[in-house]
Amino acid sequence: MGDVERSDKGIEVVGAALGAAVGAALGGPVGAVIGAGATPPLTDLVGKAWDELRGRRENNAIQVVEKAAYRTEISVEQLLATALADPNLSRLLHGALQAAGASLDQEKVEALARCLANGVEDVARVDGEALVVRALSDLDPVHIRVLAKLERTAMQPRDIHRFICGDIDAREFLLAEDLSGPVLAVLERHGLAESHQEIKNRRGSAYTRDRAPEVETRFECTEFGRMCLRRLGHGTRPSRREFLSDVEAAGDSP
Repeated sequence: MGDVERSDKGIEVVGAALGAAVGAALGGPVGAVIGAGATPPLTDLVGKAWDELRGRRENNAIQVVEKAAYRTEISVEQLLATALADPNLSRLLHGALQAAGASLDQEKVEALARCLANGVEDVARVDGEALVVRALSDLDPVHIRVLAKLERTAMQPRDIHRFICGDIDAREFLLAEDLSGPVLAVLERHGLAESHQEIKNRRGSAYTRDRAPEVETRFECTEFGRMCLRRLGHGTRPSRREFLSDVEAAGDSP
């Protein structure tokens, strides 16, 4: 079988395997999204846009499997057969495809492919890779930007809010709803960021020293957060686990 035939066959197999996972992520028919009052021209336009987005998402899911097969140096058919033969690997495959089907980010596709490849190559890593997949599935670009910032420096919620808002004037900043809360909720839920409290250093009179100390809450990136950032190509330094893995690999080199 030639390379083209193998690629076509792989795409067919992947396409058959994607049905449930991608279907759940893409939602219902276009008619329900548009609403009963839409005019026919608008229906056509939105329908075309929906089909375009659905095609991109399905292509992302296919890329996850193809890239994972390339990383593991096995065929797409072998990778799928291996994954579907093991319940834990099947869950990892399903999670990776579903996350890819709900995403339009190429960097996330690459990260999901690596997670799947790692699980196929070493079943002991399946649980950890599944946690990474679940975390990545919840991350939008704003979460990734904030997490990358927290890796470099600990920040208070108000500073995170200002970072998210970007270059807006002082009045708009004061009137804007706090955006740090929703972002931090996702990062904390997946163990990507954590908070710690610092007592603000007070100097001066006895009056200020007698008052209750001010406590500042700061957030920073966790080791797991660093690992996820590196999967996305954003990390600046390896997590402790990855560092030890690199050291071990170097020791095994001739």
